[in-house]
Amino acid sequence: MPVSGLPVEVLAALPRRYLSQVSEVKVLSQGLSNSNYLLQTRALSNKALQTQAWVLRVNSRASSFLCNRAEEVANWRLAESGGLAPALLWVSDDHQYYLSEYIAQASPPWEALAAAVPAGGDGRSEPLRPDAAGQLLGLLQRLQALPLPANDMSVAGQWQAYRHKLQRLAVAAPTADWQARHRRLLALTPHLDAWLARLDACLLRHQYCHRDLNPHNLLLRNNQLVCIDFEYACASHPLFELAGVLASHGLSVAQRDWLTAHYLTGHPHLTPAAGAALASAIDIYWVFAACWALLLAGQEVDAKQRQAYLAWFDSFCYLVTK
Repeated sequence: MPVSGLPVEVLAALPRRYLSQVSEVKVLSQGLSNSNYLLQTRALSNKALQTQAWVLRVNSRASSFLCNRAEEVANWRLAESGGLAPALLWVSDDHQYYLSEYIAQASPPWEALAAAVPAGGDGRSEPLRPDAAGQLLGLLQRLQALPLPANDMSVAGQWQAYRHKLQRLAVAAPTADWQARHRRLLALTPHLDAWLARLDACLLRHQYCHRDLNPHNLLLRNNQLVCIDFEYACASHPLFELAGVLASHGLSVAQRDWLTAHYLTGHPHLTPAAGAALASAIDIYWVFAACWALLLAGQEVDAKQRQAYLAWFDSFCYLVTK
């Protein structure tokens, strides 16, 4: 794909010092939220072919509806300062475009571990990656050691924020299928109240949390995991951070048990009873994923895209145990 393959508005926004060097553009991902492009340069230097590469992220209007982009950038830079994120090279004034370091991945990439595991899921009998639990523990502990972000969001506060946004959308009378799913979500409120109470009971204080450590947001650099996509990063509950990892990774039973024990044992921000609340944290993770899908569906004008979001909602709700 030539440089002209980029959207016109992106070409207009990208600094010339980068754009003038680009010889090739490849699509990395065009998912339900943001789009990512690989920008590459190839030039002869001292009779050798030198290659440079960057990732250009184009933030969608839909995902910007759900997060504060200035906070996202601040938390990305905080993680970068601790060696836990690719270098963020440029951010457009309107926070719609990010240019960052490209980190090439070996095969199979970390995202091959992606799974959808409910609170009662036991895990695989054999590991897909023998080093997965150790790598994830190292990442969790390095994130835990970062300074607290300026933005703080409790798990209960996140639920209230999602409910408020959904109620505002409901007034605008989206489609009947959206309204039916909204009612289905609100019916979980008594369960959420009990799960949130369990999380509150084991919390000593908040820490830096990425809050979406699914395998698609993790890369290996120099044999250590780093994160991308800091849209939901904030100071928050340490148990919810572990819950997101366990809910989204296809780990073996032994790996899940080992990771849980080593993360929770002596954790400075959790009480010794935190393990009993882990299932509740995983259920909340999937409820929040359902909220994400329903919020995007509620303000999507394209019918096909809206149905895709509603299908995600259904799959996430299926993972919530009642």
